[in-house]
Amino acid sequence: MLPRHDVNRIYLYQIITLGLYFFYWSARSGKELNLALRDKLVPPFWWLILPLGGYWWMWQYTQALATLTTNKIKQSETFLLFLLVTLFWTVILDNFNLPSSIVSIFLPKTLVNTATSIIVYLFFIISIGYFCATVQNKLNQQAIRT
Repeated sequence: MLPRHDVNRIYLYQIITLGLYFFYWSARSGKELNLALRDKLVPPFWWLILPLGGYWWMWQYTQALATLTTNKIKQSETFLLFLLVTLFWTVILDNFNLPSSIVSIFLPKTLVNTATSIIVYLFFIISIGYFCATVQNKLNQQAIRT
């Protein structure tokens, strides 16, 4: 059986640590899944820091989730949510650009670029926090049912 974790704390810690809590949450959650399944289905968390290793790690993680909950938490849905969150920020916002001609009238261009980068990064932190909180909420609901 998996321990329950407060979903609101996940959001708070994600914001306080500027996104680094995702790695801690992933490591802890993966370890808890391996203990609950009595198997090493989820690989070590350091795979998350490799360029494509994070997607492989998450695939293994979602597979372990599906195994533990007998497909009540679907692997495809959870992995797709992770893909949407990460690909959205890496592909679409990579080309994100404010209409600098309008904004530069009021602010210097370097300040506009810095502010834009900070805003984009904050939204990324919030969306990764949303992913962690959503998965944790599903795990908490499964813990109640079992």
